[in-house]
Amino acid sequence: MLLPFIWRSEALIIMRKNRFKISFFIIALLCASCVQVGKEMVSWVDAEETEQVFGTYHFLDANGTEIYLPEDFEKYSIASYQKVINKLAAEDQVNNEFNRLNNLNKMKGDFYIFFDEKTNATCTVNTMPYTPLSKREAQQFLGIMRLNAEKSVRNKNISFKKITARYSGTPENCIFKSIYKAEGEKLETFTSSYFITSNNKTIFLQLSTPFEAYFDPFIKKFRM
Repeated sequence: MLLPFIWRSEALIIMRKNRFKISFFIIALLCASCVQVGKEMVSWVDAEETEQVFGTYHFLDANGTEIYLPEDFEKYSIASYQKVINKLAAEDQVNNEFNRLNNLNKMKGDFYIFFDEKTNATCTVNTMPYTPLSKREAQQFLGIMRLNAEKSVRNKNISFKKITARYSGTPENCIFKSIYKAEGEKLETFTSSYFITSNNKTIFLQLSTPFEAYFDPFIKKFRM
């Protein structure tokens, strides 16, 4: 679900010197999926920090990054993914998801969709121009995201709750992770967002699942 956030003057003041970061976070970081679909629990969902995870590498042509995803994820075109979602979700959820995808697809760089039919989990990946991000900048955007999230669901039957947010590394070599839960009538979905910068490359990944999943072991296997 593309949240109808309206950026206020404080956001522009905070990041006035870096307009690209502003546009990125407007479109990407504040996006969250609100598609509720069926689920079948599989092994990758229960991954732990110390466990070895098994998956498949996918090569991103745009910048040479290799992402590591659970074996059941397959690459989809936007058109083929839309056909799948049309069969699984309600009409209003489908429209929200299409809006989210279209906005992610408009970002600079290439856009990829991966889908797991067993769990109905969706993983989107954007390759982006190299964008260092400091811990302070990440914290500032997280605060703006929280304020606008509260406004976006006012008078609606959907609530958003932050599960976690964490920054690690340095601006030039960092991972900024946030997880939000969307909950409403017959709706419960989790959106895990990862902003990753390393080796002069930047990618943005979102994992949308109907359950809370621990995806860090797969992120750590990325080759950038």
